[in-house]
Amino acid sequence: SPEPWTRAISSCAKGFQCIYPKFGLDFRQQVPEEDRLHLSRCWVIVENGHLASYITLQADSLEYRDERGRKKKISTNDGDLVNPASVKIGLLAADKRAKRAGRALILWAVEFISESIAPRIGVRFIKVDAYYDKNGKDQHGKSQPYDSSLFYQKLGFQYVDPNEKLPPKEAFRSMFLDLKPTIDRLAKEKP
Repeated sequence: SPEPWTRAISSCAKGFQCIYPKFGLDFRQQVPEEDRLHLSRCWVIVENGHLASYITLQADSLEYRDERGRKKKISTNDGDLVNPASVKIGLLAADKRAKRAGRALILWAVEFISESIAPRIGVRFIKVDAYYDKNGKDQHGKSQPYDSSLFYQKLGFQYVDPNEKLPPKEAFRSMFLDLKPTIDRLAKEKP
């Protein structure tokens, strides 16, 4: 079960092996700074005294703009929405030796946000800017684009712009997950 990040947990990151070394650097530098500034909160999974994975969550809105910069609507079963409230996954990384730890954090975040945050402040979506590196390399050093959106897609996330051309203009692909089905399920389960 994930636990909130503390400065003491930072020492567990020694030896953290992620596909992208930058993600380990983010944990050591960006997580403490964002926590200090109250910009995000981090949760971690620690196994045998070592960091297995981490996730940061922060307030955001789900914005979709066309190529001219005009706001577009997000279509849902309940109608079209413009700039709905969301919680953003700022950072997510897992040690490559920790099987399914990143997936476990996403599933935990869906339940946590649906059960603890959405009922208090009205949040409908989880948003992520899934990292995309057109100059990526596979585990053998062979050139291959790195597209983390494929991971999120397997967990039910949808592309904000499903027609986005690759490689994207930015180093990420914006995606979202509608929390309403989970929020509704949890409401029915309450006695």
